[in-house]
Amino acid sequence: MSFSATKLPQVEHANFVGFTVTVDGSPVQPDLEERAFVGEREVTDLLRRHGLPLNPLRVLEIAAAAKRIGKPDWAELVQAGLFPDAADMTEGL
Repeated sequence: MSFSATKLPQVEHANFVGFTVTVDGSPVQPDLEERAFVGEREVTDLLRRHGLPLNPLRVLEIAAAAKRIGKPDWAELVQAGLFPDAADMTEGL
């Protein structure tokens, strides 16, 4: 993933771009649906099961989760295409 365009207003929130809605000049709180995909395959439940954020730019939360996730579970995430399969990147997790 390239991090060249990652300056977002609210990376820590589900509404990370700060999207707002108004109807007839009045603000409306929309329902927000978060989902995650690898290609065309949905991985939302897998990420939630392991306590990982759906937004890949929430790197601090991902790093914290990586420290508590066991090797078998980490291998499942790698197999699902969510993280690179690089031994030196997962060493010590």
